Amino acid sequence: MTDLSQPEIDHLLVLEKRFVEPDPVELPGPGETIIRDLESLDATESFVLDIDRSAIRLTKQKIQGRARRVYPLLRLCIGDTRRHRNPDGKVVVGSHLHIRNEPWGDRHAIPVPDAFTDVNSLDKALSDFLNYFNVVGRYTIEPTLFFVQDGF
Repeated sequence: MTDLSQPEIDHLLVLEKRFVEPDPVELPGPGETIIRDLESLDATESFVLDIDRSAIRLTKQKIQGRARRVYPLLRLCIGDTRRHRNPDGKVVVGSHLHIRNEPWGDRHAIPVPDAFTDVNSLDKALSDFLNYFNVVGRYTIEPTLFFVQDGF
């Protein structure tokens, strides 16, 4: 398996995507992971959406978009106690976004961009992530019945 080149990464990020199945997107409960298949509008590229919620730290969440089932392109890590050290040694504190690039793959992170309006709300963070990942078409997000006082 060879890694993606930067032109491939750029192309896959801007490519419009849709859900393969029209079912509502469910948010995971504590300790759960939801996986949904996506595809390019012309069905030539496959993608996967992963939504994780920690069982122990309920405010720790991850939303990830993968290309060709194995290459993480975007990963939103949510939780105000999170710290990430980039390959260049710089540290990002708090929630952050990984954007795949050469030469670091998905190991480099940036502070959450302004396009994400509320990472403290998983359904809003997911909606913003889907927009950022260029998922188009109609879809609904079904919140989990579980919630924590913090709004998660």
